[in-house]
Amino acid sequence: MQTLMMDVQYSLRSLRRAPGFTWVSVLVLAVGIGASTTIFSGVHAVLLAPLPFADAERLVGLWERNPDFGWEQAEAAPANVLDWRERVSAFEDVAAYRGNSVGRATWLRDGEPQSLGVVEATGNLFTVLGVGPTIGSLPSFDDTWAMGEPWVVVSQRFWRDELGADPQAVGRTIEFNGVPVRLRAVLPAEFGFPSEEVDLWAAYGWDPAARAEAWFRRAHFVSPVARLAAGVSLEQARAELDAVALQLQQEHPSLNTNMFAGMTPLRAWLVGEIGGPLRTLMGGVLLLLVIACVNVGNLFLARAAGRSGEIALRRAIGAGRARIVCQLLVESLLIGIAGGVLGIGLSAGGIEWLERVRPLGVAGSTSLALNAPVLVFAVVISIGCAVAFGLGPALASTRTANPSRLASAPGPAHSGRGSTRLVGRALVPVQIGIAVVLVLGASLVTLSFARLQAEDPGVEPQGVWTFALAAPSARYTGRDAVLGFWDAVVERVESIPGVRRAAVTGGLPLDFSGWTSQLVADGWEPGRVAFEVRHRASTPGYFDVMGVPLLSGRQFRADDGLTAERVAIVNQAFVDAHFAGEEVLGRRVTFDREPTETSVWRTIVGVAGSERQRMLSLPPDPEVWEPLPQDWGATRTVVLKLETDLAGLREALAEAVRAVDPTVPVTRLRAMDELVATASADARFLLMLFGLFAAIALALAAVGVYGVTAEAVRRRVPEFGIRMALGARGSEVQRMVVRRVLSLAGAGVAAGLAGAFVLTGIFESLLIDALLYQTEIHDRLAFTVAPALLLAASVLAGWAPARRAARVDPARSLKSD
Repeated sequence: MQTLMMDVQYSLRSLRRAPGFTWVSVLVLAVGIGASTTIFSGVHAVLLAPLPFADAERLVGLWERNPDFGWEQAEAAPANVLDWRERVSAFEDVAAYRGNSVGRATWLRDGEPQSLGVVEATGNLFTVLGVGPTIGSLPSFDDTWAMGEPWVVVSQRFWRDELGADPQAVGRTIEFNGVPVRLRAVLPAEFGFPSEEVDLWAAYGWDPAARAEAWFRRAHFVSPVARLAAGVSLEQARAELDAVALQLQQEHPSLNTNMFAGMTPLRAWLVGEIGGPLRTLMGGVLLLLVIACVNVGNLFLARAAGRSGEIALRRAIGAGRARIVCQLLVESLLIGIAGGVLGIGLSAGGIEWLERVRPLGVAGSTSLALNAPVLVFAVVISIGCAVAFGLGPALASTRTANPSRLASAPGPAHSGRGSTRLVGRALVPVQIGIAVVLVLGASLVTLSFARLQAEDPGVEPQGVWTFALAAPSARYTGRDAVLGFWDAVVERVESIPGVRRAAVTGGLPLDFSGWTSQLVADGWEPGRVAFEVRHRASTPGYFDVMGVPLLSGRQFRADDGLTAERVAIVNQAFVDAHFAGEEVLGRRVTFDREPTETSVWRTIVGVAGSERQRMLSLPPDPEVWEPLPQDWGATRTVVLKLETDLAGLREALAEAVRAVDPTVPVTRLRAMDELVATASADARFLLMLFGLFAAIALALAAVGVYGVTAEAVRRRVPEFGIRMALGARGSEVQRMVVRRVLSLAGAGVAAGLAGAFVLTGIFESLLIDALLYQTEIHDRLAFTVAPALLLAASVLAGWAPARRAARVDPARSLKSD
């Protein structure tokens, strides 16, 4: 221990005598460690940290698959889920929740309406997940049905903020949406499944008779979660589930044709496609860390070469090689620890930013934090980097510092310095090669993002605003009452000065969570079916508000849907898919796969432009629009077009809605521009991170080139003096240095491009599917830009030393030599 303390004290004095070397090394290392720790916090939270559920390894997500519809891991029909629960003995229990979106519920706080996130679920959801209550008792599966008293389970946030953390609140009757319900339990603070914005969990309230009805097996809108029975493997459960799914196909041929079932471990089911981008980011940031280590290692090599005389003297007076290596390793460990501490500080800010932005993650089951596993990761890579960049220079310096040559040495330079310089020069192409990979990745993501942004969303978002409303079911109990509410809202909103037009719709472009169906047109031959046709409903004026062109026919009228005649408007994608080259106006369609005498037929009266319903990267789907009276509902979205920017818009809208019903809150007020931007938020976030990685990689590579070139120029001053004394011009010397820089950079670029081609398979699996849009992995522009940037950065880094070489005074350099 005494020897270690002596080494620490000696190393601290040595590092204080070289402040430039010390601070540059610490800062370079801190950047790499800070970036790596920040990204690892996301990887740990999403991919590694245990889920906050008891025996989470026994939890699986269930889904349905149908090749006719193109479904993979789709939401399930509730009737099928109930059959799985009863027939698959491999499941200890099965629960389900509404999976397509988080609903909204109204809560009155001191008379002011507040909107809360609510999820409908079977009563056994919490016991299946293995979550116990903080206060109260959880519902059971029998509480799923409409026969019992309505109940809710609330988040700890709601209990604390709205109920004052009153333990007596549990068991009381409270009102949501104007309906009295029993508060059954309060959940733990860490529970936010399936989304952190949920504050209420309520029973589905299914009528037991619904189980025998066709819609209960035709509609697919629940996300099931199952807990495997003790001792049952995934393979056993999967085989039994497959067998039951086949039975249901045979028992319900008209409703379950080609309907298969599947399961996925809960974490993988929740993570979905997020894992690919996260692993890619982690790989990129580790490459950045390698560049930082190589850079610091190069600095240590240069420092070791300058200290060869000192080390040779220490060996001459009796210090063993192992003793000197240990002392030099202590020096590198101090640099590593300092860089790690500063890097952890940087990562704290990075994690806070990542948690705030959070475009990627598993909502409701992750929490980004500088916790113990993340700190352990930071400490391990700090020590690992210190050993990686310190051990090689330490061994090289003790091997080349020969005490026998101390007396003949003209100065601190020894024979080993040549090999040390050679290693230092070899590390520069390594840095550049790795930087090429990162810059290439950033170039591909940049091109992908630019092409994504160039896509037409199908609407004109400028000046369009949207907000959500929910008509309280306690007061609006039928179609006419609900439609009257929406008519009154539209009238009030359009009376606001500056509002040009308003409409009500069942879903928004790029944020659509509506329903799909099969469709058959009058006159089609038997067996011809259009699968996965999307459906939306709106009041007249929607297409005007959103700037969607009407290509032929007419828009909806005020009386559409209120009479016996059913009408519809289809988008151009529908026409292209199912009526190419045919006249579509006047054709009748039904949503039944096999029309019968009771089928409802709708006449197509218009063709509108195609909106992007899900995301910018996916083409528009065939879609059928219906008048709101034909597909009405209590929760809808209001869209409005402003003539000019309107100050105080939120207050004006709240007042307009309050005039219709003072208990209804305005929620999710957003500009359509914001929604369009949100549609590419993940791509923008990845572009930002890859761009940052690439910029840091370029900077570190440039630092490495500068350091090696500056050292080479300093060494070759006498040579340059002789050349210039013999008639060489300064510009020739400068070009010679630049050519040397280009040779190093060229070797690194060639190695980086070769590595990128070798890693093509990995890039294709992680980048193409998850990150890139209409961009090939071997995009020529990207493979041109990345090398050009590295070569330009290298030349700029070597330009200043080259200029110094061109200004060498021959007389002074020869005299000093």
